[in-house]
Amino acid sequence: MQVKELVSIVEKVSPDYHTTSLNQLEYRGDRVVDRANGQEYNFTDSSLNNFVNYLTIPAKFFERLNTDLREQTVNYMLQRYADEPVLLSNYGHELGNLYSANTSVIPNRAIAEVATKIFGGEDSISDLRLDEGIRLSIPTMETQVAVKPGDVTNGGLRFHYSIGKTPYVSAYMERLVCSNGMITERETDQLQIRGRTLTEITAEMEHLARKILVEDVPSYLNNWDALSRIESSNPEQLIHRLVREHGIGSRLESAIIERASALEDNSYYSVINLITSLQHESGLDYNAVTRLRTLGGAAVRDMGGHRCNNCQHNLA
Repeated sequence: MQVKELVSIVEKVSPDYHTTSLNQLEYRGDRVVDRANGQEYNFTDSSLNNFVNYLTIPAKFFERLNTDLREQTVNYMLQRYADEPVLLSNYGHELGNLYSANTSVIPNRAIAEVATKIFGGEDSISDLRLDEGIRLSIPTMETQVAVKPGDVTNGGLRFHYSIGKTPYVSAYMERLVCSNGMITERETDQLQIRGRTLTEITAEMEHLARKILVEDVPSYLNNWDALSRIESSNPEQLIHRLVREHGIGSRLESAIIERASALEDNSYYSVINLITSLQHESGLDYNAVTRLRTLGGAAVRDMGGHRCNNCQHNLA
């Protein structure tokens, strides 16, 4: 997928939002009806969980109920909160989620349009998720470093926005030979949205994105190159410390350490490449992939950290 296709794809795939009230909703087992507009929305497994959770019905209790009791329980709760306005998201005739009516929403299209102003139409999109907001990663050949002959890493940006929360713009890097992505986050990546119009928010987002791409990404790429010349005295222990610092589970840690014998050398560059390569493992959920990418980006930002030579504990 290329940047020139981004806006049209976002328009097709992103959810719609409208405000209704709970007393206008009626639960009918496999769907919910909004009597205010006559629309019916089918449930997916995740949207049914979202719906039940919003009504504060314990999931395990709900699972034990038969069809009739489920219908009675849900409709009772809908009437209990009868006057409460809610924001409903839907993908055509599929329910997405329910939110408090005062939840702020930045349209996915608005963020996509910011990205199209910054990147060329031929730039490729590495990551795009449009559920509950937008997660968008774009590397560009306009900013890159060749750590070794033929081993190029492109710089870029990651836009991250979850409905009702603060959006972020962060540096992104991607090594071409393996598509290992790395997200470099800082506190200053966060945008302030309270009291601002959509135009003001997107203008600040564009300003911040351009600043990161021009000022920060080249510095991170230089760090990435420098890590190829910094060696670890104990790669396995370094792996252990890095994955624990980023909340990566023991099963994934074991898989990484098992492959450490295949390291080309003991440089931080090789160790980080090994760790981030696990983001392509089948069956890995998106949160785990994001943690691996964030680990790589943090190591680049901090030059691996100031570590004890023996235990590799971060001394900073």
